[in-house]
Amino acid sequence: TADALANGQIVATGMPSGPPTSAITKLMAGNSGKFTILNITPDEAKKMDGGRLLWTPYTLKAGTYPGQTKDIQTVAQPNFLAVNANVDEMYAGYNPTADALANGQIVATGMPSGPPTSAITKLMAGNSGKFTILNITPDEAKKMDGGRLLWTPYTLKAGTYPGQTKDIQTVAQPNFLAVNANVDENHVYLLTKTMYENLPFLQAIHPATKVMVVEKAMDGLPVPLHPGAAKYYKEVGLKIPSHLIGK
Repeated sequence: TADALANGQIVATGMPSGPPTSAITKLMAGNSGKFTILNITPDEAKKMDGGRLLWTPYTLKAGTYPGQTKDIQTVAQPNFLAVNANVDEMYAGYNPTADALANGQIVATGMPSGPPTSAITKLMAGNSGKFTILNITPDEAKKMDGGRLLWTPYTLKAGTYPGQTKDIQTVAQPNFLAVNANVDENHVYLLTKTMYENLPFLQAIHPATKVMVVEKAMDGLPVPLHPGAAKYYKEVGLKIPSHLIGK
């Protein structure tokens, strides 16, 4: 398309892609002053969208392309993952799931577990560059949670998995201990206190407990606190959210 424009075979083109696009860079560099990237005003963008809420304002910063000395206002449409409504789901353990992904039997998976997860480590180590752990933006995380206060932001630090050179933003939901509401308050208080005041012992047993800190003890909990747990959290200076106070 860029060659056809340069050769005069066409007079205009639209290239929806993430800037800088190599074809546009080549075109602008090899034809100085000959072509112009159109500026789109907010009113023009609104008319182009036609009320479909598909196009959003986007600024091409000065210097994005050769000869571009000023910012250019344009529009953008996000990339997204589309899934067929008739997609078949598969339920299996972590290792069989990772094997199925590696063998091409499935195309995507979700593995809720404490990192590093051995099945994911094995998958990424044995298939260099073939698979990607998705990054989840704050807005996407908020939509996924749907106001339920269950999912919380979580960062997979660079190096958590083979080939992971950058931090990845994802979401987490905690593992939690649940007890019958009739369990003695002091028993639950002592259990909670003992657990949080002996974290080094737990961390020596399982690496996932290394992310445990009492300040985040209530993040993502789906049910109200037992009075015994609430007593300990108040004792260490934490404020109990209203949705976690039992009736």
